[in-house]
Amino acid sequence: MQRNPTPTNVGRRKVIVAWGVLVVAGFAALGAYQHRPGAVGAIPHHWPDDVGLSRSSVGPTVLLFAHPRCPCTRATLEGLDRVVAQVPNSNHAMTVVFFRPDGADEESWRTDLVEHAERIPGVELAIDDGGELAARFGARTSGQVVAYDEEGRLRFRGGLTPSRGHAGDCAGTDALLSLLRGTSTEVPPVPVYGCDLLGSEAGIDCPR
Repeated sequence: MQRNPTPTNVGRRKVIVAWGVLVVAGFAALGAYQHRPGAVGAIPHHWPDDVGLSRSSVGPTVLLFAHPRCPCTRATLEGLDRVVAQVPNSNHAMTVVFFRPDGADEESWRTDLVEHAERIPGVELAIDDGGELAARFGARTSGQVVAYDEEGRLRFRGGLTPSRGHAGDCAGTDALLSLLRGTSTEVPPVPVYGCDLLGSEAGIDCPR
């Protein structure tokens, strides 16, 4: 004799189905978040005057804008590290510009990301108090990279990761390498993935 499911069993099945739907939806939302590009401002097509940053007169100048507490930017620095390792004799100038919120002390600002950037050979560090430099270069997302040629013309803009917080070769690292090697003089923009560059609490909503 076939028994009808009891109310208790029916309730359990509904709970299991609902839980499964939530899990699938959660993974879908996480995937969409990881592949959603960050905002980009109006990036100048020529190097701005009086910005106080080093610019090479014989090769590309690369700027990477970063928030010291954005966990996504760890992957960006790993990408930059790999790029630099492949062009050790390039005549480029490279600076990582770390945003420092107004009122931030040295202890809260100097994170492991800052220390990581300091270890990359040939890379200089700059402090962007209040985000003034970011505003000059249209950087709004941590991990934004811009590169200018020796004449001060914009040649690259974008990120160095395939998605948010994930390291690995991608269109951005390939494009920057081709520019630094001199095999390409201008490359199309690529997406940048990261936290709000000018946020005081970057990374709160980032997947760890």
